[in-house]
Amino acid sequence: MPTRLIQFAALILTAAGILFAFMITPTINRQRVERQLTYDIEVGSSSNPAYMLGASLGSFRGVLINILWQRSEALKQEGKFFESNNLAEYITTLQPRFPDAWDIQAWNMAYNISVKTKTPEERWDWVNKGMTLLRDRGIPNNPNAVVLYRSIAWIMGHKMSGQTDDMHWYYKSRMAET
Repeated sequence: MPTRLIQFAALILTAAGILFAFMITPTINRQRVERQLTYDIEVGSSSNPAYMLGASLGSFRGVLINILWQRSEALKQEGKFFESNNLAEYITTLQPRFPDAWDIQAWNMAYNISVKTKTPEERWDWVNKGMTLLRDRGIPNNPNAVVLYRSIAWIMGHKMSGQTDDMHWYYKSRMAET
């Protein structure tokens, strides 16, 4: 008889746990939206196919992102900046709510890639791309990520207002034109 009593108690405890889970699910879902822990993407023609592909991979999405990070860095080291930038575009698409992905990519453009180019126009193009990435895509996807605001301010302060970059006068004139 004690075995039946234990089984009955376990059944009641299991039912109570399932009932409790159902009761708190709406609260958890509401908090996920309030704290911006979810990424709502409109289904239909406006959805990004790369994000949808990544989302369909489930747990393998992380493996894909790691491979893309490694390949992007290797291409950058080889001097294949445009190819590296294209892979970084996929990374930020697959990780839109990860501020460090935006921060690292903007840093690569504004600092690592820009200094390896030859003409002032090319350097400005990469610095501007880094700031534009943060301003137009990174910050809208992560409005509460202070690191992104700090990064765009750092790029502007370091590359344009200071004299640490030898092309700072060119950057200033180009920024004044826009």
